[in-house]
Amino acid sequence: MYRRYYQNDELLSGVILSFTALLIFAFLVSLKLVGVDEFDVEMYVYISLGSISFIISITMFVLFLVGNRKPFIDIEIDFDQELIYVFNRLKVYTFEDVKLISYNKRHRQIRIFLKRRLLGFSLATIQNKNDISITIEQAMTIGKYGYEVAPKRLYNYHLLLSLVFTGLFVFYAFVISYQEFVWFKKWYIHSYYMLGATVLCIGIAVLLNQTRMKKIYQEQLNTTESTSGD
Repeated sequence: MYRRYYQNDELLSGVILSFTALLIFAFLVSLKLVGVDEFDVEMYVYISLGSISFIISITMFVLFLVGNRKPFIDIEIDFDQELIYVFNRLKVYTFEDVKLISYNKRHRQIRIFLKRRLLGFSLATIQNKNDISITIEQAMTIGKYGYEVAPKRLYNYHLLLSLVFTGLFVFYAFVISYQEFVWFKKWYIHSYYMLGATVLCIGIAVLLNQTRMKKIYQEQLNTTESTSGD
């Protein structure tokens, strides 16, 4: 068994991100109260999202405290049974689920695409009970039923796009929305519509990235079948 535990800085990042979201929605509510003092649809949307962010923040903080006392398992690999456990063993995959695998020699990092998600880890962080790190030869056997591809093909491009979309929404909500900016001088876009558009764009980015991964896998599969046929 080789395992990787959630690090304290990773758990702390979850607390910071959720608390940041809470602050954003709290500030948007305060702007409505100071500038308009009206409980319209926009206000109710921000109060609802702020409440959800508050619950998530408390949950992440509790996980951070518990994780400091008893570390959570991020990834666990059983080479004998050919199983991959994630999220403290709440989710399990088999080696046959791995469609694509890549190895970044510079960062000594493995990335795998299985079913509908990307999973990555550094070789140095996956260790057995004797604190011995996993070798590259062992790690590559995880993808023995799939195909090896270049590292750049398995980058998390959808996460970068998600950050861009989120940044654009924050800019609109805090700068444009409260400067009484009117598109084409005829109609005004409420910020909660922009929030909905942001969520939609993030969802599209995730789906496009999954489609891209499946296309890469299909290309590798077709190439193999073509070579075998020849």
